[in-house]
Amino acid sequence: MEALHLIAIFLISSLLLKLFFLTSKPKHTVNLPPSPPSLPIIGHLHLLKKPLHHSLSLLSARYGPILYLRFGYRPTLVISSPQLAEECFTTNDVAFANRPSFPSFKEVTNNFSSLIFSDYGPLWRHLRKIATVQVLSNYRLLSSTCARNDEARYLVHRLFVGSADDKSAFQKVG
Repeated sequence: MEALHLIAIFLISSLLLKLFFLTSKPKHTVNLPPSPPSLPIIGHLHLLKKPLHHSLSLLSARYGPILYLRFGYRPTLVISSPQLAEECFTTNDVAFANRPSFPSFKEVTNNFSSLIFSDYGPLWRHLRKIATVQVLSNYRLLSSTCARNDEARYLVHRLFVGSADDKSAFQKVG
């Protein structure tokens, strides 16, 4: 009998705690742009239909030029105004300079220490300087001209061979 009383007290107290947390106002509110209603796991993926630019245009017409969407667990900011996009990439360029980081890349890239995956900062600037001087200098580009020409010829050859197999895959433009 005492076990039933303990279970009842536990259930009532957990219900009251849940009710308290649901009704209490959050102390830290995030000031996010407007967003359409989303689904729990997929977020706003159900709103995107083909062609994608038409879906985003309809959403921005309804919710404004700045729009907050979630694609799965990834938050996304959609900006559909040219003036706001220019402001984002000129005034606030450092805030948008980083790439999204995936947890699996941390192990593969040795804690994001490569030029491609590192965040914008001192390490990225140092690696960029090394790449500019050592890899992208005029001398290195001239020394790799033969290899690049061979690769371009091989690419054109493979495209030609692929187009000979299936003529219906290509359309004449112009």
